[in-house]
Amino acid sequence: MVKSRRSLGKALLVFCAIASITASAQSVDEPVRFRLLSLFGSLSFLYETEDGPKRMYTSSSSFSSWYEAPDNRRLNFYREVPAPEPELPPVKHTLADLTLPSGPGPFLVVLMKKSDGEGLNSIILDHSLEAHPPSRYRAFNFSKRRMAVRLAEQDILLEPSGSALVNYPEGRKTWLKIAVDQPDTGWIKVVSKPRPVDNQTRSTIVILDIPPSVRDLDPIGVIVREVREQIVEGEQGSTLQ
Repeated sequence: MVKSRRSLGKALLVFCAIASITASAQSVDEPVRFRLLSLFGSLSFLYETEDGPKRMYTSSSSFSSWYEAPDNRRLNFYREVPAPEPELPPVKHTLADLTLPSGPGPFLVVLMKKSDGEGLNSIILDHSLEAHPPSRYRAFNFSKRRMAVRLAEQDILLEPSGSALVNYPEGRKTWLKIAVDQPDTGWIKVVSKPRPVDNQTRSTIVILDIPPSVRDLDPIGVIVREVREQIVEGEQGSTLQ
């Protein structure tokens, strides 16, 4: 009887060890996910995967669908352009080449035009629920100027390239107010808008400068992008849709 119990105990230990190894392998083998946000309009291009090229779509009004990174985490975004000679296959024209950082992710890749208009600059952000929990605003200042932000009854000073997390308020509506620090005139209010509140979400707010134009070479105002993501609560906790 004692030997039988010892044998059973050893078998259980072996089974638990195998299960643990299997679970770890599955966790390691899970592909790293990412999504995109364009800061200047809709985009469509290709990137390479283990199964061949895949077309991607992104816009400035919403996040893209989820995409899976290759094992080496390198992302080469490109378009195909006609070859100089018609009988040759199309030529790859690289828009951006980047590598996702280590860690489980998921990640958000923010895309911006380069100053010369050729290609894309990118910023890679940790897009996990740990970095941006549910029922939070996450505000980014991609302007070259300082921003004084009042959001959900909280006051924030955002330096250029700065960010902040703000809890959702009680109620179904809040206000977003932004003032810009102008070198010549000081602080000028440029945004004052209500925002709906949905507790089953999280919201990303991006503030950026209005591009100069012939009519206005140095715009004072800003562009504000806000994207909400649905959070689903299940047996294994919160997940992103």
